[in-house]
Amino acid sequence: LRGTMPAITFDFHELTQPIQNAIDDFDQHADVNQMLEKLHTLLVKFIEDLVAATIQKKLLCHKFLAFLKPIAGKMALRFNGYKQTSIRLLSGQLIQIMSPHFKKVGPKKRGRKSKKRKAKSGRHLGLAYLGFIDRTSILLSSSVVQAALLCPSFEIAKQTLSAFGITIGVKTIQNLCRNLGKQAMNHRYKIALSGTDNTIDRILSVFIDGGRVRERIPKRGRKPANQKRQGYHTDWREPIQIVIE
Repeated sequence: LRGTMPAITFDFHELTQPIQNAIDDFDQHADVNQMLEKLHTLLVKFIEDLVAATIQKKLLCHKFLAFLKPIAGKMALRFNGYKQTSIRLLSGQLIQIMSPHFKKVGPKKRGRKSKKRKAKSGRHLGLAYLGFIDRTSILLSSSVVQAALLCPSFEIAKQTLSAFGITIGVKTIQNLCRNLGKQAMNHRYKIALSGTDNTIDRILSVFIDGGRVRERIPKRGRKPANQKRQGYHTDWREPIQIVIE
């Protein structure tokens, strides 16, 4: 990983023949949707290869590593070498890259070491700095989360994304929604009203909205001997929400 990093090279002429083939095939099948799908796949693949090479060069840059180390130090992290990981850019396909890995600095302990396995405490801090959320570009994460919000289920969201050329699994959709939601909660104070906001010469509308939802509430007491799970109650509730515009 040491030495002079090669320059990023790209050749648009690599697309000439595949694009020409897609156009020639159109004369045979006469399906504009099929041609659009082929051309879209070719262009997205070319863009992802170019962006991945650019990201890889940045992650292996010694100046970038020196820039990350002070940031990691403030988070009690230390450089743990370069490790292979995967990222998602536009299509949802996994792209393998080498990334600087930072590990949590633990307290020094004396005596025998415990053999108990610990949860992963490392981070690919460089990816987070470059704009990735859970090793996924924000552009892709935004599309995935919007589909999950608009569709009635994660499975239908997966099918909807697939129709737009995005291949991603249900578990990945769930993880992205969960992680993005946590980050939004951590930064919600940044979008709060500032001290300059006021209601002078403005008309405020206050609405009361409600709905019905079923929430799982674990049952109390011991687990029945003939059951594998504790069980839960799912009573209907009607949360009330006040909306001020």
